[in-house]
Amino acid sequence: MIVLFVLLGSLLFLPLLAQSKDKDEVIQKSDIIFKTEADESSQEKKPATPKATPTQPVTPAQEKEGSQKAKPSSATPQGTTPSSAPSSTGASHEKEKAPDTKAPVKAPSPVVSKPGEASSGETKQAGTPIPSEPKKEGSTPSSTSAVPASTTSSQASLQEILQQAYECLQKDKKYEARNLYSQALFMETSEERRQMIRKHLEELNNALVFSSTPSPDFIVYKIQPGDNLTRIAKQYNTTAELLMRLNRKSSTLLRVGEPLKILRGKTSLLVDKSDFTLTLLLDGYYLKQYPIGTGKNDKTPEGKFIIDKKIKEPTWYPPDGKVYPYGTPQNILGTRWMGFQDQPGLTGYGIHGTTEPESIGTESSNGCIRMYNQDVEELYDYITPGTEVIIQR
Repeated sequence: MIVLFVLLGSLLFLPLLAQSKDKDEVIQKSDIIFKTEADESSQEKKPATPKATPTQPVTPAQEKEGSQKAKPSSATPQGTTPSSAPSSTGASHEKEKAPDTKAPVKAPSPVVSKPGEASSGETKQAGTPIPSEPKKEGSTPSSTSAVPASTTSSQASLQEILQQAYECLQKDKKYEARNLYSQALFMETSEERRQMIRKHLEELNNALVFSSTPSPDFIVYKIQPGDNLTRIAKQYNTTAELLMRLNRKSSTLLRVGEPLKILRGKTSLLVDKSDFTLTLLLDGYYLKQYPIGTGKNDKTPEGKFIIDKKIKEPTWYPPDGKVYPYGTPQNILGTRWMGFQDQPGLTGYGIHGTTEPESIGTESSNGCIRMYNQDVEELYDYITPGTEVIIQR
């Protein structure tokens, strides 16, 4: 009976024990899954530790290259005298020169040289002939500071200057913005960005210089009894033509008490052979820029020159001894001549108009700087004897 009772009890309780065992296994398995999910969750929330990578040392050459990229070189400030004049255009390369090379500013037709120009030399003013090849004997023009005002002393980067210029524009500080954009122009190396900067400069100078709006670039003179334009121009080291141009006068007659705008500051010229441009500067800041032609086979000399002579409707005296009055087909000088002061080995050079407008933007002269007649007439009004000219590549 006892054995029967035990057997019967086993039969009754075995299913319950099996269920209990299965339940424990389920609990254990679910506990394992929960712990696993918890571990995975904690790992997801825990920030991953980055892999350590070896630090690459910066070599001196890399450091130098990086500093050059971060800070473009600027033109030298006025008043300094470096060993050579930096390029005011920021051009990063020199163009390969050829007689028919075109400038990016204009797209003239191919050069048509007049008979005898190449062999006879381009110009002779007041008995001063141009040699057929520039002579560089003895002393040469001193390599001096480039004319544009720059930011070398302030160590400001190009981007900082552009930002400052923009902020000045927002505050309607046109004069300060113009000067900052001028500095940026001579630091920038991208031609596309240079065009944008030039557009700002032209708009600002239209407001500051070429309008009736008062500006720090001008003083206002009240006409006194006995005054005339020539006397006033001499007093302020300018020209009567510029006074008429800036004041939009059609007559030289003056009225007592009449206000007369007079451009203040020193004008200078910067010629860049690399992109066929001549820039008119006021106290080192951009005023206007013109396209030019230069000497074939790189005959235009580089260095510092001084404007010595100014002649309207010039006669051409080529080295062959002939004389070509203004207006004759053989006279290639155009409507204006601004001759450089002679230097040992370098005589007869200057800036003039041309009867061959298709040659602007090319190397086509015998060493002089050619301009469109309308441009050289305008420039002529700004320039007085003693004006400094820097020619560089």
